[in-house]
Amino acid sequence: MPLYEIVNPSDPYTIECPDNETAFVACLLLGNGQYMFKILEGDQRKALDIPMFVFGGADAWVQENFSEALDSVVSRVMTTRAVTMAEVFDSVLIGRQRGRVEFLRDAPTDRAEFVAARARRHDQFRTSMNDIGGRAYSLADYVVSKNKLPADTLRAPQQVFGGQ
Repeated sequence: MPLYEIVNPSDPYTIECPDNETAFVACLLLGNGQYMFKILEGDQRKALDIPMFVFGGADAWVQENFSEALDSVVSRVMTTRAVTMAEVFDSVLIGRQRGRVEFLRDAPTDRAEFVAARARRHDQFRTSMNDIGGRAYSLADYVVSKNKLPADTLRAPQQVFGGQ
């Protein structure tokens, strides 16, 4: 799955997005146009960097890349692909390195254990008052509750993290 750096003026974060549409919507919702997503891993012929839209241009960029209106892309992705979007927001990790935590390495892992480990990492490395990770996790919870998805919709990822 493509891995992106969330380019922002605060702490470094990464996010996994399965495709360009989910990357665009996540970038737009997390940063309100003030962040960009830079592809770090994945097929760079298919995966797009998502630019900043702080000065506008999102409508034209969406039309050029998805041949659709901005509102229809956001609406469609957030409703028809709600589980995927919740997983995308849930994949945000502070730091650029996404290794493995020893005790979580061999999934299946208990979700509560994963969330606790992620929270410890987040608390350890976050230096900014701009809590991008916290906002992402809240967005994941919101998508799950808004779409009345089962509580176990979000599962611990098969690849988990360690170190920064």
